[in-house]
Amino acid sequence: MHVQTNLKHHKGDKMVIVTVSLMPKEGYKKAFIEHMKELTKTVSKEDGYLAYELYEDPFHAKKLFLFEKWESEKALHAHLATPHMVEHFEKTASWLEGDTLIDAYEAALLSHQSLSSKE
Repeated sequence: MHVQTNLKHHKGDKMVIVTVSLMPKEGYKKAFIEHMKELTKTVSKEDGYLAYELYEDPFHAKKLFLFEKWESEKALHAHLATPHMVEHFEKTASWLEGDTLIDAYEAALLSHQSLSSKE
């Protein structure tokens, strides 16, 4: 599986946020979630890793949402080229149905305080 980040006008040194919306086939959701728990243990040790979190869609029982944060686009591409990710894509490709939607964004963190202040 080839993942394009679609980042334009980037310097490659800003944080990258990746969102993935996917749907396991009937009977594969539990196996996919367990697989992702194990994969996250390995991914969390990679250089540039900031977050790798899997969520269920509360409105669509079959849908899952993966949220990733990487220190840079370079770290993301290194992650995608690791042997465990190549194996992951090969192993889970037949477990999914429909379109897997992947978006990547370059981002700069705003102050947490500015978002929660009551001005």
